Order: sequence, then C-alpha cells, then structure tokens
Amino acid sequence: MTRLAALALALFAMGAFAARDASALTLSFSPSSVSAGIGDSVGVDVVVSDLGTDLVAAFDLDVLYDPSVLHATSVAFGVHLGDPAAFEAFTDFNLATAGRVDFAELSLLDAAQLGALQTGPFALATLQFDVVGGGVSTLAYRFDANNLLVGPRGEVLDVVVRDGSVVAVVPEPTAALLFAVGFALVGLHTRRARAA
Repeated sequence: MTRLAALALALFAMGAFAARDASALTLSFSPSSVSAGIGDSVGVDVVVSDLGTDLVAAFDLDVLYDPSVLHATSVAFGVHLGDPAAFEAFTDFNLATAGRVDFAELSLLDAAQLGALQTGPFALATLQFDVVGGGVSTLAYRFDANNLLVGPRGEVLDVVVRDGSVVAVVPEPTAALLFAVGFALVGLHTRRARAA
C-alpha cells in the first residue's frame, strides 16, 4: 500500500457517510485498444466518465499488464484533482514490479473546486509503455481494499471498469528482403541443377 492509499483510507475512516445515488462512475482506457510495433512507445490515458453527482478526491490504482509484451516507463498525472506543481495534490507511483503500474493521487482541493475541474470525462493519468515483445497485453484494473477511488467526503466510489489492450504487431519482412531470399533460392536451385 502506498502512502497515498493509507492517507485516502484514513480520509475514508474520518469521512461522513452521506447518502449516495446508486450510479457508478466508469473507469476505462483511451484509446481502449492500441496497435504498435516492437520498439514503439505508447501512451494510454486512464479515464473517468459517467460521474453523475460523484467527484474524485483521491485514488490508488493498480493497472496490470503482460511484461513479456510491455514495459511501463512513466506516469503523468492530470490536473483534474488539482495541479501537483502548485501543491494542490500529492502524487506517487511505482513501476518497480514488472506487470504492474501502481499510482495514486490525493487532492487538497474542496468539493466546489473539484466540481469545477471535473465537469465531464477526464484523464486521471497517462501511462507510458514501451512495446518489448509480440502478442497482446490486456490492460486491467485491480480493485481491492487498497486500490480504490475516494470522494471528497471520504466515501469509496462505486466503479465500473472497462479493460483495454495493446496489440504488439510483429513487423512483416520488407519486399526487398523477400526478393533477396527469392533470388538466393533461385540461385541455389540453379547451382544444384548444374552440379547434377
């Protein structure tokens, strides 16, 4: 558990438990599916939508991926929980575990300020990956007691998740390489025919 998750859980423990509607916000990736070649770098946004009356004041998330296809390189946080550069929010991330991006943010803004920033779908963060192998890597959220979204009153928010994917395309041989192999095979066949 990161320090921000502990802080968010403490906020939850101290928060008032207000009545809430039964709606759930949606957490997804944008784009939901990416195709890239080996050696390419791809960025995927972690997007919150369908907020209804909810606001996000803190989160601690894990995104799971296939380390044989992808290597996480960075996390860039958005400004919809406040600007970290202006000390309106605290951020933390950990990329040390292969196959997992652990990232968290805690806003210091009040509900009115958050409401002004969160007027529609928005990106919590942008995750950057290098494509290191061929295949398909699912991008999936892990939710448990330590991985959650929290509202400004300390309430744990109901979340519907939509997984994403990165398709690592193995490059096909170029036409010149195919011609070279074809000529080599014709030359080998001609040489064997002369020897016989």
